[in-house]
Amino acid sequence: MQLMGHADIQTTLLYVQVTPQDVYLQYARAVAQHIRPLPVTSS
Repeated sequence: MQLMGHADIQTTLLYVQVTPQDVYLQYARAVAQHIRPLPVTSS
């Protein structure tokens, strides 16, 4: 919402569509990182 400059979350939701698969993939990624953290690379 803030990133897109919207004053109301409902406006942001018009543009952002999150599917159950998106939620699952992010959850699985977070769990995998918790179990086996990804190595940190320096820039």
